[in-house]
Amino acid sequence: MCLSVRTGFDLLFQALNLPAGSEVLVSALTIDGMLRVIEEHDLVAVPVDLDP
Repeated sequence: MCLSVRTGFDLLFQALNLPAGSEVLVSALTIDGMLRVIEEHDLVAVPVDLDP
């Protein structure tokens, strides 16, 4: 259980232990805090336009 989505996102990346520079797909419209979590893990956010 996590107190926030950002905390859960951080825990997810800790558990996955992805190599530095790995790309993470994110919605083109996202919260800056989520991008900071990705960057703190030395990962690269790749914005994706979601068109249903």
